[in-house]
Amino acid sequence: MGRPVQLAKALDSKRTEVSFSSNMLLISVCGSKDQFEAGNLFTNATDKRRVERLVDEICRVFDIIDTLQLPLKALLI
Repeated sequence: MGRPVQLAKALDSKRTEVSFSSNMLLISVCGSKDQFEAGNLFTNATDKRRVERLVDEICRVFDIIDTLQLPLKALLI
């Protein structure tokens, strides 16, 4: 249970839930903002801030893998 607690702290989440289904680990993170949103139709897809936010969110996935000490192949479903 220590790793999911570390994960919740690292993600600064209001609520983090972890469950297992078959051979998959499912993680639900309740935060103050939406994650992995593509933006809206009125935002330029090449906007630097938008790209930086997406890269930060992808890095967060790797942080989850590191915190939970999962093998990198855990990304492959």
